Amino acid sequence: MTAQPAPPPPIVDMEARFAADASGEYRTELQTRFQSELANLKRQLAAGLAPDEFAVANQLKEALEAADVVVTRVWDRQHRS
Repeated sequence: MTAQPAPPPPIVDMEARFAADASGEYRTELQTRFQSELANLKRQLAAGLAPDEFAVANQLKEALEAADVVVTRVWDRQHRS
């Protein structure tokens, strides 16, 4: 049987933290932060913003939603059974 090559070293600290996060605590911490920011942005968007502020807030909202998806997928990939 041939030994598997070692995975490449983590590029960023976040990768190392995901790899060490067997319990999902770090993943949950990030997701909680994303959800908190999303709630704040949604309140701002609902309250009404100037058009340029609305565009920026909406882009940030989309980025936070995408980040949440990425965090889940990366963690899941690193901790498949």
